[in-house]
Amino acid sequence: MKTLVPILVLGGMLSANHLYADAATILKQRARGMANPPEQGGGAPARPQPPAPPPAPSAEPEVPAKPGAAKLSAAQLESAKELQSNLDAIKAKGQATAELNQKLMTALESTTKAGTKPDKSTLTSLAADLATAWPTLKMNEAEKATLVKNVVILLNAQSLANVDLPAVIQSSEALLKFSGLNADASRKILNDLKCVLADVQKY
Repeated sequence: MKTLVPILVLGGMLSANHLYADAATILKQRARGMANPPEQGGGAPARPQPPAPPPAPSAEPEVPAKPGAAKLSAAQLESAKELQSNLDAIKAKGQATAELNQKLMTALESTTKAGTKPDKSTLTSLAADLATAWPTLKMNEAEKATLVKNVVILLNAQSLANVDLPAVIQSSEALLKFSGLNADASRKILNDLKCVLADVQKY
């Protein structure tokens, strides 16, 4: 009987130690499970993501074409050459003779179409002011050609489509400003060109 009691006590202690070991093992497993939760598979489905917004349209709205440079016809370009030839003849002579003045006036009149010509007085004033100024003009060939082309454009403004006419006036003003002419001579020619445009636009 004395031997049985120690055996029972020892057995109880072993059973208690085993229970404590099992409890510690379970706690460790639970801790690992909380630190590394299982991947979702059989659990609740993931919340669907909202659809992506549609891409912004890449094409820009069409805008009307801006006025650009005038496209002169072959006849108008030929008129510009004839007009400059008459002006250069006056420069070579040093002054405008009656004959050269008449040729210049004829060249200006032939540059415009019938029915859209500026007033006779406007053309006469333009011819006289150009003839007076051209011999003292200090422009290179490209600048002179541009000024003459501007004159032809303004004379034919009614028949030329999509031309920036204010820009033509501004271009002429800039050329005259640095042409070597005095302010009064430049102002007269510029006013003549503005009158030409106003006359032509009446039609």
